[in-house]
Amino acid sequence: RSWLSVHCERDLFEISDICRGSLIVLLALIINTIIFAFYVRNIIQQKILHNNYVKNIQFSEKRYRDLVDNTKLLIFSVESDTRNMIFANYSAMAALGYDNDEIVNLNMLDILAAEDADHCILLLTKAIESFEPQDVTTIFVRKDGTQLNVEGHILCQESELGGLIVH
Repeated sequence: RSWLSVHCERDLFEISDICRGSLIVLLALIINTIIFAFYVRNIIQQKILHNNYVKNIQFSEKRYRDLVDNTKLLIFSVESDTRNMIFANYSAMAALGYDNDEIVNLNMLDILAAEDADHCILLLTKAIESFEPQDVTTIFVRKDGTQLNVEGHILCQESELGGLIVH
């Protein structure tokens, strides 16, 4: 076999254009890779921070619930407009003889002695209007009908949903 080899001279300017174009593409790919790596790193860091934040919130809520649920004080939360019970800690449920399913179906007036209801409603209204704690001495009626003398405070705060909650 015979081979024919033909060599042509290329213009040096044309060769440098080809090399320059390849370098530009290579640099663009490197820059895009670096930007993408920083973007992914940022997302991972945000995810880690979010997970730590959630863990801290959960720990704080667990500690709060443990404190509220296991205190000897009677703690209630009541919707300000309907006066329906939305929360009672274990001490409150035990003192009144109700379980959690029963207590959340009660109205505040269901556990107040009839002779103290008007006085407590007045203090409740005052707490809602002023957002200042109101001292109260009243009588609660237990599930079995017996009475329980209590002293405490009525506090009012805004809920996450925009309504008012009374404690």
